[in-house]
Amino acid sequence: MNINATITLNKASDWPADGIEAVDACPLCGSRHRTLLHVGLTDRLFGAPGSWSLHRCTDCGLGYLAPRPTRQTIGLAYANYSTHAPAVKPKRTGILGNLRDCIRNGYLNRRYGYKLQPAPAWGYWAMYLLPAPIRWEQDQHARHLPPPHSPCERLLDIGCGNGEFLINARAAGWAVLGLEPDKQAASIGRQHGLEVHCTTYDRADLPPESFDVITSNQVIEHVHDPHAFVSRIHRWLKPGGTVWIGTPNLDSLMHAHFGINYGNLHPPQHLLMFSPSTLRRLFEYHGFASIEFHKRGFHDYSQSLGSAALMRGEAGPSVYLGVKHAPLRDKIRGMYFELAAWRDFRACSDLVMLAKKASS
Repeated sequence: MNINATITLNKASDWPADGIEAVDACPLCGSRHRTLLHVGLTDRLFGAPGSWSLHRCTDCGLGYLAPRPTRQTIGLAYANYSTHAPAVKPKRTGILGNLRDCIRNGYLNRRYGYKLQPAPAWGYWAMYLLPAPIRWEQDQHARHLPPPHSPCERLLDIGCGNGEFLINARAAGWAVLGLEPDKQAASIGRQHGLEVHCTTYDRADLPPESFDVITSNQVIEHVHDPHAFVSRIHRWLKPGGTVWIGTPNLDSLMHAHFGINYGNLHPPQHLLMFSPSTLRRLFEYHGFASIEFHKRGFHDYSQSLGSAALMRGEAGPSVYLGVKHAPLRDKIRGMYFELAAWRDFRACSDLVMLAKKASS
């Protein structure tokens, strides 16, 4: 194991020499037995320095970078990372765009208490005339959270980015708080009147059992210590509280197909890669129950086209913007991945998990 670490350290010579640490044991189960999944991983989306190796624990199945950036230098990986988009998306234009907004907003307003406009009453019912994955996608955006029973119910979003989700959750009646280490993204959220603490989860000073719901989308794969992360969530949740997690799926059909070109690998920002079994194992270890996974909705098609672009040698965040001009064979393959994800969440590129903290 140490030999592999030394080889990869040499390949990552453009990362500060004192900013890389060895990872000799699985961050989830502590096992030292592992297989090498990918070597020579580079950040082709956002241009972070370094070349990295992804290993998989042969005991529990967790994927993890080894070696990896230290906590002190991981910020170098986020210089160009995409967390700075405006929190309020512009309204669509044209007849079709307006129709899509009416259906989406009508559904989200009625089911989740949002206050989006335009939102005619018929939009909610029209959503049920469309293929179910379109509805699942909106459920995922709302994080499957019905409106609170009272305005006193509190929601924490760890890694809230620009605050887009919190803006809608606040409109639905939640008392919201966000944690976001990126200063620019946190500033965007504050411009919309949100309470956003510009800090990481491990530095946040929050009272125990103070939140009814904690959500965290595309964050857990970025942390150095998954046990510390979930322990904090458990500590901050009230008894009977709900946690919602979104994270890439190491066991996705897309990863099996694209391998090193799988667009969700994101080295070195993604230090960990979970599967349904490892995510469940982590949360059960910390006392969570009623764990359930949900289908992500219409998503894997565009993810597949982005991965195909990486496989063709394209680079930069724009690989996900040029999907309309993708070759026909890539679009056909993308629909195959999409249909597979509709049938079974375990094939999906992203995992969506809900769990409950036990009532006292």
